[in-house]
Amino acid sequence: MERVVITILPPDPADGLLSVVDAMQQVLDTLRLLDRAQLALATPGKSFDWLLESASTNTPLTITALAVAEQPNVDISAHVQEIKDVVSKGLTKLIWHGEPSWWMEPADIDSARALLQRNLNGIARTVIDFSPENTISIDRESA
Repeated sequence: MERVVITILPPDPADGLLSVVDAMQQVLDTLRLLDRAQLALATPGKSFDWLLESASTNTPLTITALAVAEQPNVDISAHVQEIKDVVSKGLTKLIWHGEPSWWMEPADIDSARALLQRNLNGIARTVIDFSPENTISIDRESA
């Protein structure tokens, strides 16, 4: 099964506290980007939903989203991996080159920029684990 793990770390590890709004918006903006890429790469019969598999109750906030096929018994693994790769490359391109990817619409660019902005004010680091070989860590420097 395909998953994405999003971890939000606080600006001050000593107190270990995050703003609830910042942390939740960070998760929502990440999932919005995944949803938009899924729309851009729509494949008939391979649609899926991101379902909440687990969530931490402590800081750092960690959310695990599980890709679940809308049609039972349909293997969506390759399609989900493609979407995760597209989002990972899109965020990396935006972070390091300031250029949005082809699949990003204005609202998606706004979500991505807000995701980066929160790492400058209120969140120390956001780690998006698309797979063991594909993890993005957004901190103040990269944001």
